[in-house]
Amino acid sequence: MGAKKKAFEKPSKKNDPLPRLKKICLALPDVTAEPAYEHTKFLVKKKTLAYYTVNHHGDGMLALLVKAAPGVQGTLVEGDPETFFVPPYIGKQGWVGMRLDHRKPDWSAVEALVEDSFLLVAPKRSIAALESAKRVSRRGGGPRARPRATRSRARHSSRGAART
Repeated sequence: MGAKKKAFEKPSKKNDPLPRLKKICLALPDVTAEPAYEHTKFLVKKKTLAYYTVNHHGDGMLALLVKAAPGVQGTLVEGDPETFFVPPYIGKQGWVGMRLDHRKPDWSAVEALVEDSFLLVAPKRSIAALESAKRVSRRGGGPRARPRATRSRARHSSRGAART
């Protein structure tokens, strides 16, 4: 006899974590989202950054799957096995799954996992763009230009002085 599949209900629009996950992933440089059957695949250039899975092979879960650095998968799964798991097929390549359906997701953990995955799979130019954006945001928005009125007044006043 085959394994019994878990009952699964798709989340309502209000409870669907996908819009928030998309916002997190698509905020990173060069990231796109593609539908993949019932799931969503996030890519940076042509490399897979993450998956959002919906009842994958009848597992009854909504989950985020991300690439993890060596040792991270085991630490997360051992530390919180209700939230983290080794996903089928790609788990042996270091990917880790995070349930987004059984309790309120820790969105700061989601952001950290997605960014860590990004740093593992993204090309150097995409990583450089992320680092540059972080530097600008830490400085408070980058260099500030003088107000336009001040610049134009200075320009006109120097021209007038030269004519007289």
